[in-house]
Amino acid sequence: MTYKLDNIEITDIQLDELIAQREANKFEYPLYKRWAYNGEIVKFTSLEHGEVVVQDKDNFHEIGYIDSFIPHTHTSWEEIPYNKKRNLFHTQAVECWDNINTHYRGLAFYNAINDCTFTYSGKLNDAVYGNYKSIPLDKVPDWMNEARATLKK
Repeated sequence: MTYKLDNIEITDIQLDELIAQREANKFEYPLYKRWAYNGEIVKFTSLEHGEVVVQDKDNFHEIGYIDSFIPHTHTSWEEIPYNKKRNLFHTQAVECWDNINTHYRGLAFYNAINDCTFTYSGKLNDAVYGNYKSIPLDKVPDWMNEARATLKK
C-alpha cells in the first residue's frame, strides 16, 4: 500500500523502516559520555546538547559549559554507566557515609557499575555506603580530578 501525505508518497515498507529507525534512535536522558580524544565527560540532555561535567585534560571547556556537541552517537564518545536512582555517574566524586557515622564523611569515586566506591588505590570495588552525595563539579579538589584519570575502570 502507498500513502500520500503533503505530496510525499511512502510505501508500507518505507513506513516500517522509518518507524524502526525512530525506535532505534530513542534514548533515555541524561546520558553520560566520555570523549575518547581528551577524556572530557558530557552529560547529554539530547542528541547534540549537553553540559561538561568533567573537564578535558587540556581544560578546553570549563565545567558547567553548556552547548552543542558532536552527537553522542558518534563513535568517539564512550558511554559511561549512570545510576539513575542515585543520579550519579561512574567515576563521579562523592561524599559517602553510613547513618551510624555521625561525625564522618569520606571522599571517594562512585562506582555506578556495582553501586559502591572505588578503592583508595583506584580499583573498581570497595565499600558500600548507605549514603552518597555528589560533590559540586566545580568544587572537586584538583587532586581528585588528577586521580580520576588513574582509576581502573
